[in-house]
Amino acid sequence: QLVLWGGFVVGVALYPTALMLIVHQWRPAYDGDLLARLQIECLVAGVVQTLVAYWFFRRGERLLGVAPEPKALWSFAIAWALGEAIGLYRLLIGLWRADPELSTLFFTWSISLILVFRPPAARRRR
Repeated sequence: QLVLWGGFVVGVALYPTALMLIVHQWRPAYDGDLLARLQIECLVAGVVQTLVAYWFFRRGERLLGVAPEPKALWSFAIAWALGEAIGLYRLLIGLWRADPELSTLFFTWSISLILVFRPPAARRRR
């Protein structure tokens, strides 16, 4: 669990670096209408993904009590992947030169979800 979870955390942390490399190599033309649509769609998708990730995380915790760990690990992995995918929205809207505050929101949102949905193994070590 901890290795898989750590991979998701590191993946989100690498997104700002990837954004900088992509932007310096290729810069799409600014399109205000496209950016406005992307912002709204990414916000709505982020809210939906957060709810679905929460459901999978709670399902994983329930399964952990009654089923073998590999079965519960799938639910945790889906929750972490959905949380990490919100960080990809930062890359997407960052390419079209969105305000830094908005792109930082997606990065913070993503990293927060992954840290809140930390594995049960990490919670037992406290």
